[in-house]
Amino acid sequence: MATEYGNRLRAAYKHAGLTQKGLANRVGMSQPSLSELMSSGQGSVKTVQLAEACKVSARWLATGEGEM
Repeated sequence: MATEYGNRLRAAYKHAGLTQKGLANRVGMSQPSLSELMSSGQGSVKTVQLAEACKVSARWLATGEGEM
């Protein structure tokens, strides 16, 4: 089950037209690591990179506040 962070991350990569694997490749992590982050994580040291890769706000990705 995805966390709120995971749900925002899923929305972000879909918004960018990416798959989990595509996003993971862009930020230098494995797809299983990204999947684990989505299901149990509350954030990541890679949040800024993930947001940039998806062309969304890092603040929104991290907290859900503000515009995507």
